[in-house]
Amino acid sequence: MAKRRFGPFQGLGIRVVSDYAWNLDETSFAQGVVYKTHDLAQSMPRGLGTKVVFVFGSASDAALSVVSCRNRYGEDWIEEHFEHLHASGRFEDLGEKDVLRFEEQIDGWLSLSGVPRAIIHYDALWDYSDDLSAFCGIPITLPPRRPRVGVSEFDAATKVRFERTYAALDERIGALPRFQILE
Repeated sequence: MAKRRFGPFQGLGIRVVSDYAWNLDETSFAQGVVYKTHDLAQSMPRGLGTKVVFVFGSASDAALSVVSCRNRYGEDWIEEHFEHLHASGRFEDLGEKDVLRFEEQIDGWLSLSGVPRAIIHYDALWDYSDDLSAFCGIPITLPPRRPRVGVSEFDAATKVRFERTYAALDERIGALPRFQILE
């Protein structure tokens, strides 16, 4: 979007066309701006003419990625991330239960009504970029795909613990369509 609107000044334009909305029900949305959120679907205001792109993936991988982020970015980042996700527990419980509310995220965005949504698996972004462009009404150009950082850095026992904790949810996620548009 920044490239299309600002051409050679796209680097500066990114700040104009993107923002964060950590609390959807408190955000004043501006037309032509893409917002990133981790808020729950029930907080999404209706009737604003907005569209949602909900990107999801393996819950166990996402949880391990958060642990890796603590190692890279520190405790302040974790505290802020848990606040953005409206976490229902402590970091120390992440390997034992869904404190980041991944299941609520998926259920909420799938069942939300009154807001057009593109629901897409992270691994399918590159396969459905044309469909995503059509849904958004602007050309989507994705950067080259990179593997999730940090997931491979854990020992086998830690990976197994997280995989067990999130097994049922990962199974549900694996059964979802890779891309769908919901109204």
